[in-house]
Amino acid sequence: MEIYKLRFSFDAGSGICLWSENELARDRLGYPVELDSLEIAPSVKKLAEDLIARFDTSHDWNDPAGPSPWSEVEREHFRADAAGLLWSLQECLSAGFEIRDCTC
Repeated sequence: MEIYKLRFSFDAGSGICLWSENELARDRLGYPVELDSLEIAPSVKKLAEDLIARFDTSHDWNDPAGPSPWSEVEREHFRADAAGLLWSLQECLSAGFEIRDCTC
């Protein structure tokens, strides 16, 4: 069975948290993977959209190369919520998909 390989990673301003990692996935989903192209529960899609928007606040858009406005506590909360999202995505997609966590 062929596996769709995805990378789980946030990129500020992109609106994306999943990226194709193999040709099979790129051919079906493109390189940046839009949530609408996946068969996931609406609640998981909403969680992903909320976390993507939240991640955008981790950057100072007036000084993008500067330090993050987030505290260490905010970063830890985000990491925990991102781990929960990754688990939910893996549960929704399960068979046929492999998602590599690159959020560290």
